[in-house]
Amino acid sequence: MDPRLVTSDEVEQRYGLEMSRCPFCGSPAVYLHLGPMPHGHCVSCEADGPLANDRRMDYDHKNVIAVQLWNKRV
Repeated sequence: MDPRLVTSDEVEQRYGLEMSRCPFCGSPAVYLHLGPMPHGHCVSCEADGPLANDRRMDYDHKNVIAVQLWNKRV
């Protein structure tokens, strides 16, 4: 597994946020992809995004925004 992928359980521990199931395939196997532009990622159907790419945000804030953006997808 890619070391940049953080499980939804770990996201909940770190940030107090629950990641929603994949909006495309319904899988609970979703992760937070860490990096300069963090984003949600489904390992079942390989769906990605949306990206949290505001350079003015610190690392943890970008990760929180990435989870919130993932959870807003319908």
